[in-house]
Amino acid sequence: MESDRNDRTRDAYDLLAPRYAEVRRDRSAVGPHLDRLASLLAPGSLVLDVGCGPGFDAAALRAHGLRAIGLDRSTGMLGSGLAEWPGPRVQADMRALPIRSGVEGIWASASLLHLERDDVPGALAEFRRVLAPGGWLYLSVKGGSGGAWDEKPYGVDAPRWFTYWRGEEIDDALDAAGFDVTERLDNRLGRGGVQHWIVRIARARSG
Repeated sequence: MESDRNDRTRDAYDLLAPRYAEVRRDRSAVGPHLDRLASLLAPGSLVLDVGCGPGFDAAALRAHGLRAIGLDRSTGMLGSGLAEWPGPRVQADMRALPIRSGVEGIWASASLLHLERDDVPGALAEFRRVLAPGGWLYLSVKGGSGGAWDEKPYGVDAPRWFTYWRGEEIDDALDAAGFDVTERLDNRLGRGGVQHWIVRIARARSG
């Protein structure tokens, strides 16, 4: 079942890609968070945009003078923004990143929320593996409990799976994976400003 949900969500994004790039190009809601992560990193730092979609956030990170690589499991999403937001991008599963250690930052905006709850500790362990000690992680997930399908996103019949989280659950998972939470930026973002988002900035522990 877990694999089926993951695969169906990937397939959904393949179908959604052009519509998603059109609807989500306005990044003003997450812009301050991206600016905050960039402020914590030295110019030229290597950053992964995990779940990059069309690549607009990776492009914004590069505009901050960072070396950003986009990673996404959906080939449709990777291709949809290549002309408008060019830059290095890799098809990859966040549960098994094809990246060596030494990364200085990870931007994981609204990507972990598509994983099954039991998959998240492994994904966070991968983030910790590739990050250098003291490296920075930004993540955001939807607040709530349980999980559900979003059956027709953006008017397209392409169901996506969402797992919902409580703040203390994410904090515990980050601690277990070797991260120290430094900032909690929970807010109400999204369509109509009514979606509760759990937002964390965390630092990889040394050792």
